[in-house]
Amino acid sequence: MKEPTKPLYINGQEPLQVCLDGPALRIRKTRSDDRRFPLERLSRIVVFGDVGWSSDALLACAKAGIVVCLLRPNGLPAECWVGEPSTTSTFAEDWRRFLERTDGKQLFRRWRIRERQRAIRFCALRLGLRRDAPAFARQVGRCATNDPHFGAAKRGLYGLAHARCLEELSKLGLCETDMSLRLVAPHLAAVIQWGLHPSFVDWWRRRATASVPELAGFFERNHSTAEFHLRETLHSLARVLEEKM
Repeated sequence: MKEPTKPLYINGQEPLQVCLDGPALRIRKTRSDDRRFPLERLSRIVVFGDVGWSSDALLACAKAGIVVCLLRPNGLPAECWVGEPSTTSTFAEDWRRFLERTDGKQLFRRWRIRERQRAIRFCALRLGLRRDAPAFARQVGRCATNDPHFGAAKRGLYGLAHARCLEELSKLGLCETDMSLRLVAPHLAAVIQWGLHPSFVDWWRRRATASVPELAGFFERNHSTAEFHLRETLHSLARVLEEKM
């Protein structure tokens, strides 16, 4: 039985080098043993810190359909490489036809606002708060502004969610050359971020700061919640595409 694929988080707290070693990636670190990761076991790769890549390693990831997402020091996504799409899904074709409509972008904007408000309301409900979406969003925004560490952690959580969304969208047939990838992925990541917020607030109460590796651990422990919001939002978008064809 084929082993399930898993995300690989590469932490370049000290300089690392990633190169290709046959059907695997080899991570090299000065004065330390190399680590080897077979490509067939990887779902996506999230990179933060001082990490250098060989061109053949990046090309191998693209060929294998593995998304590589580099996060900035503030946790937000920087460069991303999306692998070659290989899917029987009609999502990518339906999405491109939808955007070619004269009212496509306007309809998408309405859907995006509606879904974001739904995610915020659901988040407030889980926290036991009775506030409308804009008021609650402003409250969270003020918390992020008043507490820089909290704001940094929220940005890091968004970056991790963004990488997961790119992985899923590539499975649905969107590729690096699709400008629409940059329309959908940020919204999906924001929805996941709101979905994780109640658990994140509880987790944050027990600490003053959080490194990106710690955030990655939190994200993986709450994997099922992130998946629920990702799937539900994509299903909602698919219904809009079907209705407007």
